[in-house]
Amino acid sequence: MKVSQATRSFLDYHRMNSKKNTLRNYVHLLTEFSAQFGDREADSLTSEEILSFLGHLTEGLKQSTKRLRFSSCLLHLHHKHGRGEVRKSL
Repeated sequence: MKVSQATRSFLDYHRMNSKKNTLRNYVHLLTEFSAQFGDREADSLTSEEILSFLGHLTEGLKQSTKRLRFSSCLLHLHHKHGRGEVRKSL
């Protein structure tokens, strides 16, 4: 599954099941994530690529914001892994 497809699916789920602020945080992060990796297969991403992306995206931000972005990204990937759409090594 392509990252762009996985992102759409994840956001569609949260549009129906999450509060507005939660969705807003996911949209911001995952729009950037999809812009960078959207044409790639989700299982082709390496942890180094994801950490580099998060480091660049959160540069200069407060530690609490960095933690939020990191946990949001991990939740997105674990959601797809739980459905068998991302390899286990992430």
